[in-house]
Amino acid sequence: MRRQAGLLQFSTPVGQVRNFSIPAGRPHRGPALQAGT
Repeated sequence: MRRQAGLLQFSTPVGQVRNFSIPAGRPHRGPALQAGT
């Protein structure tokens, strides 16, 4: 159970951090990058 929780916790922050880091640094290019990804 601990392994599953760790994987979920890692998968969630990783994706959020990437999505937030891109639009946060370039709001004008946020939608374009999100659509491409």
